[in-house]
Amino acid sequence: MKELSGKSIFMTGGTGFFGKSLLDWLLERRLFPEIVTVCRDPESFLRRYPRFDRPEWRFLPSALPDAVPNLSGNFDYVIHAASTLSYAPNVEEFAVASAAKMIDFAAAHDAKSLFMSSGAVYGVMTSKVTEEAAPSPVSPYGRGKLRAEELYRESGLPAVTVRAFTLAGKHQDLNREYATSNFIKAALKGEPLVITGSGDTVRSYLSADDWVEWSLELMLHGSGVYNVGSEEAITIRELAELVNRFFGGGLKIIDRGAGPGSFYLPDTGKIRRDFGLSPCCSGGEILKKVIDYHKPESVKETPCFSHYCYYAINL
Repeated sequence: MKELSGKSIFMTGGTGFFGKSLLDWLLERRLFPEIVTVCRDPESFLRRYPRFDRPEWRFLPSALPDAVPNLSGNFDYVIHAASTLSYAPNVEEFAVASAAKMIDFAAAHDAKSLFMSSGAVYGVMTSKVTEEAAPSPVSPYGRGKLRAEELYRESGLPAVTVRAFTLAGKHQDLNREYATSNFIKAALKGEPLVITGSGDTVRSYLSADDWVEWSLELMLHGSGVYNVGSEEAITIRELAELVNRFFGGGLKIIDRGAGPGSFYLPDTGKIRRDFGLSPCCSGGEILKKVIDYHKPESVKETPCFSHYCYYAINL
């Protein structure tokens, strides 16, 4: 990834799950491309994360989709990673409006685009899906992401789309209502792990580091659409058991779920064939890393600095 040196990147969602994971990934590797990102409150964000306060990285006050900064010069890449919460009332409208703004921005600055979409565009799944599967989204979040993908394709501009599946990393928000976050947060408090949906629901977990690395590889060398995720299936019941084990095995698991579970797994053969990429570690190893990161501290009720910065972890 040394070819990132000397490149210029404009990024939305820079203070969210992907953005913070990206900045930490770059710091760990001593890679410092020029990055300009937008967020609602740069001063508050940098007070909380002073390690990101570098001369190569600028944080500008702005809020999508209403405002896009007026910047001169060109960028090599535009990463559009901003996304409102999957259950927000305006989620579909936000996805379409913000994509349209960022397509215009990329065109004006002669940049290649990386668009962060979601596996939610596929809709209901019964087995692993390839990129050739016909999208049939069932949620406003999925419909918005699919329409945004279409806008990028119709623009004719150089672009690559990441269809991200379930992800886990230290920057995921434990205060969001998803199974991984709920289980870890409950375990930190010594409370029972409550399965509220079907324990047979199937997910997989890709580490945030892989998410970042794969996305950057696609930004630099890819085009078209790629699934980004893990193919290792884990049920919600197995997830609860793993969390319990990593906390010493003394927690009670309460299964209130009923009915058949959903299935949400990608086929990642395309990215393996084209770029030789595969997950760094198992879902259990990823979960343990997230737990170990949070274990020393109690869960803090901290606000998100940008209402659009977190992806649906789909659990």
